[in-house]
Amino acid sequence: MIPEEPIRLVKLPAQFKGVFSNVYVCKDRAGREFLFKEAKSQKVVLNELLAHRIAKVVGVSVLDFLDRKTVEGKDGLVMTYLKDATLLAMYGRSLNRDQLRELQRIVVFDLLIGNRDRHSANVLVGKHLVAFDHGRVFVDKSAVGMKFVKLEVGRILDKDYVD
Repeated sequence: MIPEEPIRLVKLPAQFKGVFSNVYVCKDRAGREFLFKEAKSQKVVLNELLAHRIAKVVGVSVLDFLDRKTVEGKDGLVMTYLKDATLLAMYGRSLNRDQLRELQRIVVFDLLIGNRDRHSANVLVGKHLVAFDHGRVFVDKSAVGMKFVKLEVGRILDKDYVD
């Protein structure tokens, strides 16, 4: 579903407050809500779009990109908004077996695309686990200071995600 023009920024989603400063809820003319992620460079946009397509091929749930827009002077991507989802970092329960398998798929996907910025604040928990924020992928492994980020879910899951 492509948003109807005009689109306006409304607010930062409650579940993202304190985590992201470039993700907004936006509304279209019909009042439907979407997410808008500001992208400061063409490389970020291309990384996001390519990672999204690869995720769809390998069966990893990601936020759907609906359009590329300039909204209130900000260039970025319009995505589906999962209003009832929670960031994994703030999810207060253990993941079930199916969610653990989804998390494993996300980890393998991240290894495949060279994502060095996956953490528990860019995985949503709803009916399924949904990965988002693929702006820093396809990074040269020899880049100085770049290391894979471990998901901080061990306390909740009581196990390491790489098991």
